[in-house]
Amino acid sequence: MWKPCPVVFDVPLTLIGFEYPDDFFVILGFLITGGIVFDSPLYGIGLTALGAATLYLVKRGKAPGQVFHTLHRFECWRLSGVLSPRSYRYDPW
Repeated sequence: MWKPCPVVFDVPLTLIGFEYPDDFFVILGFLITGGIVFDSPLYGIGLTALGAATLYLVKRGKAPGQVFHTLHRFECWRLSGVLSPRSYRYDPW
């Protein structure tokens, strides 16, 4: 019989529907990019809001941690303890 353990934290931390730290780093990236590219801070905030809304719509219904797993699949981010997404063919000759 399985009993719930109060020590194990199975549910990811969420704030306003976004996971911490996965989604917040992506939104922070939008904010920094918008602040560098655009002169007006209003455009940077608008880009951040648009990116956050897009991220919310893309992630809706997906598993937790989907951002880092997608980055790992495209070899942009390495996850520790997970094999490389690239398949290797073993050929001794």
